[in-house]
Amino acid sequence: MNTHHTTRQRSGKNKNGRFKLFRKWHSYLGITATIFIIILAVTGILLNHADDLELAKKPVGVPWIISVYGVLPPTNIQLFMVNDITLVSADDQLYIDNSLLKKDSAVLRGAISTAESIIAVTSDEVLLFTESGELIDTISEFNGRHVDIEALGQIGNDIFLKTRTDILQADPTLTHWHPLMENKAITWSKPVKPTAETMQQISHQYQSHILNWERVIQDIHSVRILQKSGKYLADVVAALLILLSLSGIYMWLKRKKK
Repeated sequence: MNTHHTTRQRSGKNKNGRFKLFRKWHSYLGITATIFIIILAVTGILLNHADDLELAKKPVGVPWIISVYGVLPPTNIQLFMVNDITLVSADDQLYIDNSLLKKDSAVLRGAISTAESIIAVTSDEVLLFTESGELIDTISEFNGRHVDIEALGQIGNDIFLKTRTDILQADPTLTHWHPLMENKAITWSKPVKPTAETMQQISHQYQSHILNWERVIQDIHSVRILQKSGKYLADVVAALLILLSLSGIYMWLKRKKK
């Protein structure tokens, strides 16, 4: 009788011990799953308000995130200084005083100042700015045709474009351009050689604008930021949630029996 009673006590203690261990592991699973649930919830809220927060327009300036995505620095940088204004083209991005002016831009070919404005040219268009650097207008057709611009020059307030085939001179309003028929001592705009520090700043600026926060948050939300390993992490998290749910049901049933 005592032996049977002792056996039942030991069995009960063993069951209680296993249940406590099971509950302990359930707690660990819950804490681990909570981390991923919080990440999903926070990124989900941010993506739900992506338009209001303008996440697609906000560049990522965090170096380690840029390196994770493997964004390469620009291969072609052109820098021009006009008065106190800096114009830079980095591959297909065009900047004025460190502010992104245009994406999908052609290469910057020159920049000059006149009495009333600042003029810059890429290989396919003329850009007109106020003296403070505000964009006024762009010109992409010259007497009804597109040209491949190689350089921008001036004599006083007279403006000239060197194209692949000829040199064009603009009228005072920059609306009509005619081929130059005589040789003139034109001063052609020349790029400034950037310092190593400036090159690094331009490269970082370029890489930041390649990547925006909406894309990064989407990739964190879907675990794509970890690339191939993210796929397996998502499987592990899914399995974790399944185990957490099943262990929770099991514990609830055990307590109900009691």
